[in-house]
Amino acid sequence: MLFYFYLKELKFRIFYLFLCVFLNFLVYFHFAQEVLFLVIKPLVIVNDNQNLNYFIFTHMSDVLFIYIKISLMISFFCSGPILFLQGWFFLVEGLYNYEKNFLFILFFGFLVLCVIVFLFLYHYIIPFIWVFFINFELNDSNALFGVYYEANITDYVNFIFSICLFSFILLLFPLIMVLSIYFNILNLKFFTLYRKYFYTCFLILSGIFSPPEILSQIIISVAIYIIYEIIVIINLVISYYFNQL
Repeated sequence: MLFYFYLKELKFRIFYLFLCVFLNFLVYFHFAQEVLFLVIKPLVIVNDNQNLNYFIFTHMSDVLFIYIKISLMISFFCSGPILFLQGWFFLVEGLYNYEKNFLFILFFGFLVLCVIVFLFLYHYIIPFIWVFFINFELNDSNALFGVYYEANITDYVNFIFSICLFSFILLLFPLIMVLSIYFNILNLKFFTLYRKYFYTCFLILSGIFSPPEILSQIIISVAIYIIYEIIVIINLVISYYFNQL
């Protein structure tokens, strides 16, 4: 009977989560034009002096589906704290105090890190990628022929969300790493012994998903390396502390 009680509670909490996503979607869809402007605002600022302050669409339904997509994606992102709270309230009664503190600090730090990374992408990385690729446009009067870029709103929004999704997947790795060490799924020796293989994978992924420019690849790779090493060092310090007790 206790199992069915917790199963029923879990069903209600999942329902509350989807209800939150749905209500967020309605609000963001009502203000879809304003939300879309916020998505493209970094490029409007960058292109202020180049008169590239518009986008095109090639199918009649493109703009409608763009409104739906950005409203849905931002609704899922903004519902992240609600997901954390629902999981917290579901698990809190069965946790010790030190487990509560650990999970609270871990997930709160993860949310803060996500916000910092997405703000960095929004204000620096995305405009940098745009400027890098737009420089290949041939609009000089001395060129043998002209190649002009007409920005498609669908391509741009898909590109933005693919970058954000990749960044979120990379941010999940430190979270999974900490949880696997804490619950003894993988020990710290595994991450130190196979460090070079993880570094190689990070470098390959940063080369695939970052713009074809060495500086941005180095920045992404170094940021992941630093997070990786911080987690390893913190766990080494904690393990040494408990061994001394």
